[in-house]
Amino acid sequence: MNTETRLSEAIETLRSEINTLDVDDNDSREKLESLLKDLEKRLNQPRDTDSDGDLTDQLKESMLHFETSHPALTGILNDIMIKLSSIGV
Repeated sequence: MNTETRLSEAIETLRSEINTLDVDDNDSREKLESLLKDLEKRLNQPRDTDSDGDLTDQLKESMLHFETSHPALTGILNDIMIKLSSIGV
């Protein structure tokens, strides 16, 4: 299984986790949805590296934000960060 396939699976895991979260903060949910959209865009357009820095920053910010309140989500985000790193993002 290649890295892009594993990344795609991790994104689907993130989507599932977002759907199960009891996040009352609409701002947080919107940030996660935006991150998900950006991850999918990057996966579908691997040659478009212009926004890689922004994507990495979004991941880091989300990990810090949810570190204590949603550790499972943080683990998924960390896994995605590792997979992106392995493809040069």
